[in-house]
Amino acid sequence: MQAKNQFSRRQIRIKIFQLIYGLGGAANQEDLDFRTLFIKNAANSEVAFTSLALYIVNLFEYSLIQANKENSKYIQGKQEVIDTDIARLPFIEKIKTNASFIKSLKDNSLQFLFAEEDLIKKTFNNFKQTEEYLAFLKNKEDAQVLENLVLRAVEYTIATDELAQGFFEERFINWDDDIEIIARWIQLLIKQPQKIVFQNTLTEEKIDFAEELLNAYFDKAEYLTDLIKPKLKNWDADRVAVIDTILLRLGVAELLFFPEIPIKVSINEYIDIAKMYSTDQSGQFVNGVLDNLRKDLEKNGTLRKHS
Repeated sequence: MQAKNQFSRRQIRIKIFQLIYGLGGAANQEDLDFRTLFIKNAANSEVAFTSLALYIVNLFEYSLIQANKENSKYIQGKQEVIDTDIARLPFIEKIKTNASFIKSLKDNSLQFLFAEEDLIKKTFNNFKQTEEYLAFLKNKEDAQVLENLVLRAVEYTIATDELAQGFFEERFINWDDDIEIIARWIQLLIKQPQKIVFQNTLTEEKIDFAEELLNAYFDKAEYLTDLIKPKLKNWDADRVAVIDTILLRLGVAELLFFPEIPIKVSINEYIDIAKMYSTDQSGQFVNGVLDNLRKDLEKNGTLRKHS
């Protein structure tokens, strides 16, 4: 049985936040099928992950293309010696033979995603100069060296190489927001390249949670807003960021309607997401509002959590 690179609860919350933000916050959404929308949104992240994995495979295998070009040169003195061991790593072969990876490539028509060699060539030539690549050439059997190499290749692709970064940002609308999710999956990929799943990674439990939270957010929007407003007396309500407003409503919805989730877990999760996606002060702001609401809800007996 294959291991799933399942979304964590935090990643589920991030995808829910993305979906709500894209829908316009608390707008009227009565006719929308939140379950289907969420699954589609999550599937986009899976396709982005598959694309990045394919890019890394092509990046490592480009050494073979470059070596063949060097060998075809007539003037021997101008040949550059290209180390091709990076293309023959078991890690790369295990990804290529991963049944879920192959199916995702086919289902999403990604086989020819990087048909233009120029992008891979430029990335590879720059990647060869990194400390991690040079360390690999000196010690190819060390597992930690290999892990560092792959992580550096990913970091270089999504954060350093402007061409590669622009390529992914252009094709995946939530690319910047999905980086945290995809980076976690890459770590799992390094550990289990042949077993990790690239499609249908959501369990029914996670989908149910997302659907229920989305329904609670929109169905109870007015009630949630009425609870939050009094706690904004020390803040300029008109200047509260849209992101913070969405996260507060989600946080209060979890506190009220999900008794199985510990209070601290809900509050801490939305504090962290606020720090990631909003302003520098948002984490403190979300913490203060949710904690004050928690105290009030506990006093009036509205907050009922399973022990």
